[in-house]
Amino acid sequence: MINKNLLKNNLKIIQISDMHLFAEDESRIFAIDSNVHFSQVIEHIKSHELKDADAIILTGDLSQDETAASYNRIVGAFNGFNLPIYWIAGNHDNVQIMQDCFKDATFFQNTPLLACNYWHFIFINTKIPGSGSGYINEKELKFIAEEINKLKKTNKKIALIMHHHPMTINTPLMDQYGLENRDALWEKIADSPVQLIICGHVHGHYRFKHRNINIECSPATCFQIPKGANDLQIEQAIGYKIHYFKANTYQSVPIIWKIA
Repeated sequence: MINKNLLKNNLKIIQISDMHLFAEDESRIFAIDSNVHFSQVIEHIKSHELKDADAIILTGDLSQDETAASYNRIVGAFNGFNLPIYWIAGNHDNVQIMQDCFKDATFFQNTPLLACNYWHFIFINTKIPGSGSGYINEKELKFIAEEINKLKKTNKKIALIMHHHPMTINTPLMDQYGLENRDALWEKIADSPVQLIICGHVHGHYRFKHRNINIECSPATCFQIPKGANDLQIEQAIGYKIHYFKANTYQSVPIIWKIA
């Protein structure tokens, strides 16, 4: 998919992840009001980052209760943003309900590929029904390989966007729910134009480099999980991530703040 509004040399993309929203205002996740935290993040983006942004990516676990009402909260929150919004599912999401809620929403885009001037973004489904872990099926792996082969003949770079992290982050609580067939992915993207992998899931800002490919994990809007945690711990902080893309490089900036 080509979005003519994104055919520009420099791009600013806002990543929002792991909202874990509910239909009911009274609902909580581990005593956290994720609906309110999401609203606070949206207001922060409106005040500080929206003016010069080009697109938004939602990287999974948008809902906690898998209800249409929780997804409609998202549609309402982005009313008036006037930006393309690209989304993928996380392990807590109901893909069919997401599609039903987003298909008629202005600016919401459900596409496996976004082609821009210097960067191509491939959106990958890693959801396994009924599991907290992730998996990329053979059809998706084949699609990734085909896009890589097309772009090898150009000077364009590729960023993969997925929910689950494709390598260990040294936080055991989350590493047990990573991408199960990560080796298959790394085999497909070896010696390729893939320069960056963007993911959510881990509830924290992480930055790694593996096999010469950069990995950026986003903070969550609902709460963070401390680095190195072996069991569930809650850090009262919320946030998102900004990605700046230029012809030959990119920069990612985490935005995180503590709350009472």
